[in-house]
Amino acid sequence: MKLFLNILRTGVVLTVLSFTFIGGSTFAAPRPNATDWYIEDFKTDITVKQDGGLDIVEDILADCGQCSDRHGIFRIVPERVKTKEGNVYSTPVTLNDITDEQGNTYPYSESQSTKDGTVTWKIGDADTTVTGEHHYIINYSVDRVVRDQKQFDELYWNLVGGFWTLEMDHVNATIHLPSNLFQKDIQLYTYAGPQGKNGDPKEWMTSQWVDDHTLTLESIQTFPQKHDMTVSMSFPKGLITSATASSQDKLVGIEAIFFALLYYGVFLLPLAVLIVCFLYWRKYGKDPKSNKTIIAEYEAPDKLSPLMMRLLQTYGKLDKQGITAAIVDLAIHNVLIIKETKPAAFLSAAQFNLQKRPESEWKRTLSKTERAFVNGLFHLGDDVSVNSLKLSFYKQVPEIQKIAEQDLTDLGYIDPGKGKKLAGILAGVSVVMGFIGYYLIGLVTTFGLSLIVSAIIMFLFGLVMKRPTLKGAEVLWKIKGFKLFMETVEKYRQQWNEKQNFFEEMLPYAIAFDMTKRWISKMNDIGAVPAANYAPAWYVGTQAFTSFDALTTQISSMSSEIGSHVTTSSGSSGGGFSGGGGGGGGGGGW
Repeated sequence: MKLFLNILRTGVVLTVLSFTFIGGSTFAAPRPNATDWYIEDFKTDITVKQDGGLDIVEDILADCGQCSDRHGIFRIVPERVKTKEGNVYSTPVTLNDITDEQGNTYPYSESQSTKDGTVTWKIGDADTTVTGEHHYIINYSVDRVVRDQKQFDELYWNLVGGFWTLEMDHVNATIHLPSNLFQKDIQLYTYAGPQGKNGDPKEWMTSQWVDDHTLTLESIQTFPQKHDMTVSMSFPKGLITSATASSQDKLVGIEAIFFALLYYGVFLLPLAVLIVCFLYWRKYGKDPKSNKTIIAEYEAPDKLSPLMMRLLQTYGKLDKQGITAAIVDLAIHNVLIIKETKPAAFLSAAQFNLQKRPESEWKRTLSKTERAFVNGLFHLGDDVSVNSLKLSFYKQVPEIQKIAEQDLTDLGYIDPGKGKKLAGILAGVSVVMGFIGYYLIGLVTTFGLSLIVSAIIMFLFGLVMKRPTLKGAEVLWKIKGFKLFMETVEKYRQQWNEKQNFFEEMLPYAIAFDMTKRWISKMNDIGAVPAANYAPAWYVGTQAFTSFDALTTQISSMSSEIGSHVTTSSGSSGGGFSGGGGGGGGGGGW
């Protein structure tokens, strides 16, 4: 019996110890093979002062494993709070020090952002790289945090910050109340989960009163990026005497007007730009009216090639449909050959080469635009892969579009007047305004967005500012009739039956009208699709078009691959960080 009691006593002790050192550990174990910064433990100790401010000590244990080119972390804290009622409060932040766990001071730089009223501390040395775990102890104070809510006073504070770009394995917060504010006076609410959403706090955290003046909160799972842990404490008025509307120093006068303009007024600029651009478009860019009924046209108006027809429709803009249609059209007229170098397979598309034929074999005299297009396609040589054009052809497009616009103007289709000049001006100004807006968005968000929206409006109006002449409007009306003919080709059997090579001649136009599969299907229904084992001279494939389905699949695959690769430019995009308001803020690693 005594032995049994000793075993039982030992088991109880071990169980208690396991909960103490495992379940109640202050932070999670380090991650093996960390590939970037993450926060192993985030502890914040907050003291609520009698004057309504906070003294805060954040002990952040961050780990970057053995990653290269890492220097430290940055912390962003708001100095301005905007409530859901639209009120804006100033909450000045004062940094006391930033040290490691042994009290050694870290190098850091401080910057302030006017866009959302934040202060940023970038901790570390750009000339020094770090690895492994590092303690960052940030000691700072925030004034005027407790708010007057008319019927009660409230401490509303984001303990973590929903704008962190790093995961947190463990979060622990302790809040110390003044001696005259007790647990019984507090109506407590907690919130946790994705930033901007009211998540269930029970899924993320626990809270517990340690004594009448001390509250602790602790995470129960890893906090992903941009997740909040927020606390709201409501209590009777007057217990913290400075928590009144006047002591909150609510923004008034010139400062309030400035922030109102900053947040809302700048969006008057896009509205003004929209109105001005619309008035100019109405005067100089609006197309001539054409109320005539659309009548089927049995061939391309003015014998326009698919490329020139598409360019007239887009007023000189070279798009995916125009490029693909032009390549197929040029192949059919012996200017080039389309070669399938690798057939489509599971999870991989077919691959194609374009080979330029000798000019003596060409079956059609090319316009200036078409010649520029051919030169652009083969600027790398007379035999190019479609994949290689992905990285280079887009550089040729501006010159081709310039020649196309002049071609359409010389042919009398596009009005060379003020609309065209305004289009160029709007395009240039929109680019400059867009760059300025992109730069300012990191400093003054609303104003930067306002400029970007205005730039987009100007750019779009620039696209439609070029208007056709009466002759151009007439041709555009006929193009609609030509499209009607192709959409209802089965009704006009006599007209197409009189034409030779009707299928090949019309295929590029079907591509230009973005109706390839539908048109081929219609042609099959009326028996106009070439016979089985169709092997055109303009296309060299790994297999013949043995059936209607094979024909549709091969041509659709070819059109899709050529269009997606030739019209795609090489580039990259980046992202930025935006600090937040209402407490907490955010941070990341660098």
